[in-house]
Amino acid sequence: MVTTDDRGTVAVWRNISLMSKYQRVGPITHCIFCDLNLDKNKDKDKLKKGEEEKKEEKKVEDPKKKKTQNLFFFGGKAGIVCVADDSNHVTEVCKVSGGVKSLFFYEKQNSMIIITTTFLLVQFRISLSERSQHDKKVRLSTTGEADQLHSIWVGGSLVGTVCGENLIRCW
Repeated sequence: MVTTDDRGTVAVWRNISLMSKYQRVGPITHCIFCDLNLDKNKDKDKLKKGEEEKKEEKKVEDPKKKKTQNLFFFGGKAGIVCVADDSNHVTEVCKVSGGVKSLFFYEKQNSMIIITTTFLLVQFRISLSERSQHDKKVRLSTTGEADQLHSIWVGGSLVGTVCGENLIRCW
């Protein structure tokens, strides 16, 4: 279980025992859990060069073991998104302008999709071996105030938003 508060404290619990605790700037408003598939983050060139090595790895390792476990992402009003685990490891993944209004994990592309209070939709590719950089960045054309913005993952690669109007926008 993960808990957060308005002071930026993130705590990871197992049963009633505190496993780890992190302190960040500003209130933490979003937290999501995911399994990263590390093979998807390799460059195509690396895949071609290491094809023989990969065949040897497949003989030794079970492909299901290549997914990481116990990872979660969290972000808040400061616009900083971090990845952490239950073993006291935490890393800042990205910083966006405005606070985090919605946070989604796009498993197919190992990406984090962030919608901010400034109506930006930003997609970051996640890699544990490289610094994450935004892959896509678009301004959402919508009316209303940021506090009225609500979004939900509605399909394989589709996000739906509403913002105080009788209209659902899909991105």
